[in-house]
Amino acid sequence: MNLSERILSMLNQQFRHETMNALRYDQRHGWADFEGFVGTAEFFKQEADGEREHAQKVLNYMMDRSAKPTIEPIAFDEPSNYPELHYLFESAMGVEVDTTAALTDIYKAALEEMDIMTVNFMAEMIGHQVEEERTLQTILDRYRNYPASPSRDHDIDCFVKQNFVA
Repeated sequence: MNLSERILSMLNQQFRHETMNALRYDQRHGWADFEGFVGTAEFFKQEADGEREHAQKVLNYMMDRSAKPTIEPIAFDEPSNYPELHYLFESAMGVEVDTTAALTDIYKAALEEMDIMTVNFMAEMIGHQVEEERTLQTILDRYRNYPASPSRDHDIDCFVKQNFVA
């Protein structure tokens, strides 16, 4: 039932990573709200809440496996200003790609150790990443294919709200 030290260390790092992602998305939420992009602000608030949920899942998983989580301070490195709306989504794609890579590393390590419970848990988490990356790619594609105009950011913001905000 116990986790190896290697897997536990990776899960603790993933907890910090998911928590940092929530803070990153909170920062985007605040910027978009200040700039008047209501749909994008709601989208990133929703994403931040989802990242907090992911962090809690990782924490609960460690405890369910009778492991002692190690919660360490997190150095916040997110800029507070973005030059344009699309930067929020482009940089968020990088965050999600990094998250997928980190989860995949845990999956591979668990597979090497034949820790099937962690393999299954990571497979579930990675499956969610497919949706996250697809959503951001759809928004970025829409932005790239939209003709440059003074209303582009507003129109993209409306598209985000209509299609991706619950």
